[in-house]
Amino acid sequence: MRRCFGVARRFHTVAFSAGLLWRGAAIATPWVLQRAIDDGVVDDDRRALVVWCSALIGLGMASWVGDAVRHLYVERGAYRAMVDTRQRTLRSLIDADPDAASRQAPGELVARFVDDAMRLRTWVSGSITGVIAARSLAAGVI
Repeated sequence: MRRCFGVARRFHTVAFSAGLLWRGAAIATPWVLQRAIDDGVVDDDRRALVVWCSALIGLGMASWVGDAVRHLYVERGAYRAMVDTRQRTLRSLIDADPDAASRQAPGELVARFVDDAMRLRTWVSGSITGVIAARSLAAGVI
């Protein structure tokens, strides 16, 4: 498992940073909306209203970009881990038993590799998403 995360570390670092941007924008939105109402609507200050509404648009864009980049890099990292695992497993099988492919039905060995690698990919991609969600929830509570 350490090797799987090692292969995907660079992608997960970018995904984690983008996830913090995504969740940070979501956490800041209610505060900015409050400021827009208090400064712009209640005090009847059009300039403040425009500034805070622009900030809301900026937060929306930051949230959108952060979510898109997070999703892209989580998937890329998980795919890299899956491909690396599949190649290492096949290499290991061939080194241990060169005749293993001839004893199996055509495609059965490949199907097993792909199934195992896909399970690992799901676990690797799910773990980084869970970490981002848990950290952002903790930041929102604090």
